[in-house]
Amino acid sequence: AKMNYALIATPAMLMLLATALRAEHERPFGRLGNVWRWGEVIAVALLTFWLANPTLWHEPFTRLGAMAGFWPAYSRGDEVQAAAYPWYQPLVWLSTAPAVGWHPEVFLLPGLDPLIVALALIGVPAAWRDPQRRYLAVWLVSGVLILLWWPVKWPQYILTLITPIVLLATPVLSRIAVWLREQNDYWGWSHLMLLRPPRYAWIALALLVGFIATVYATALVMVTLGSIGWSTLHPSAGGLPSGAIYAVQPLRDRRVALGGDFGLAIWQAPMVSEDPPRWTYLPLGRVYALAETTAGIWVASRQGLALVRSDDRWEWQTPALGVQRDVVIRTVASGTDGRIWLGTSVGGAVRGIDGQWQPLPQAARGGMVLSIAVDPAGAVWFGGIGVVSRYLPERGVWQHFERA
Repeated sequence: AKMNYALIATPAMLMLLATALRAEHERPFGRLGNVWRWGEVIAVALLTFWLANPTLWHEPFTRLGAMAGFWPAYSRGDEVQAAAYPWYQPLVWLSTAPAVGWHPEVFLLPGLDPLIVALALIGVPAAWRDPQRRYLAVWLVSGVLILLWWPVKWPQYILTLITPIVLLATPVLSRIAVWLREQNDYWGWSHLMLLRPPRYAWIALALLVGFIATVYATALVMVTLGSIGWSTLHPSAGGLPSGAIYAVQPLRDRRVALGGDFGLAIWQAPMVSEDPPRWTYLPLGRVYALAETTAGIWVASRQGLALVRSDDRWEWQTPALGVQRDVVIRTVASGTDGRIWLGTSVGGAVRGIDGQWQPLPQAARGGMVLSIAVDPAGAVWFGGIGVVSRYLPERGVWQHFERA
């Protein structure tokens, strides 16, 4: 899936190859010998590529075709369309420090990326005039053009330009350092402006810097170790809708259903770990609780009880519970025997295996039921406001535990 990274360096590598082929060589056979040496290098590179990718050992051409076809399909995917970056977004990434916003838990402060890019741009004309360094100018300019043309604009793609940027900026920075040294030798600025503290001051400064570095390194290691296996979904970037989340239900197909103020959202892990997850949104009103059975996902929401099928289509299954109006379905749970238990604003209810609903006004003494749990022995617990009810369905026995 990273074959597009090689496209960035392809123009520069082709230019190096053409320059080498045009050069005069002392070997016999001249240009033919040079072609033979480049052929050996390319053969070693291709062999290394094949050996380092065990997935290509079986059906290499089929898998290479799948890798090449991945990106056209990915560029039309929901994640890329949802990001909706403009065509010039790579220029924004190059002129800013995107790592801080992209991974704030790792990069605490913005780096010198924009300054280094500016120095690299200053060094482009000098590199173009030097035949030995001209490929760096081609590498940077062609790489930027390829990123502008490439339909996916993730910030990590500018890492493919790190090598030419640093190599182009190095001579410029060296000339600046030499000029500053010459000016200092002539004017003696360092002797006039810089203090000469005693040795104990340098020792104290070293201890302070060491303490700060130790604290920073320790915090970075702790954050890194603590984040292994964890990922945070932020409403601004992760696709998670804003608002409170009242229910989380892992599903049998390895998706995760979330219920909250936004309705129902179903999260699906991406096929590639660095890609954003896939989200499905269902407008079911404020969702309080979720339960999964073989029939689908039972959703207790402000609008009633909904059943979401495997194809993400839903239908309302709100039962008629007596003559009360404006009954709120507050929670839902499923039993191992296939029964569905409800907690409402007027007690509870149960849906039997035959699909018939039976009201349970005894639950929470007929008040609001906020939570339901079915224990291994088959007893059903109803949590209300100041009261907990325990129901044994096989015997029809109720127990209530209230505040003293």
